[in-house]
Amino acid sequence: MLMFMCASVEAACTPEEAQAKAQDFMNAAIALAQKEPQRYQVVAQAMQNELPELQKANELDKICSFYDEWLAKMK
Repeated sequence: MLMFMCASVEAACTPEEAQAKAQDFMNAAIALAQKEPQRYQVVAQAMQNELPELQKANELDKICSFYDEWLAKMK
């Protein structure tokens, strides 16, 4: 049981991880905008649909998941 609890704690997104993901996200967005501006516009528009919900949640795990999902979509 203790082992399971430790795994759950480690799975949580820390403020440092969220900050690192935010930086990676910004770098990927800039790179995509420079390389494929039209694709960036499509991705950015789709992302706008999720932002209000994310901003209301204000939970690190959801923020980290958002960055992970959109980083994958920008690749």
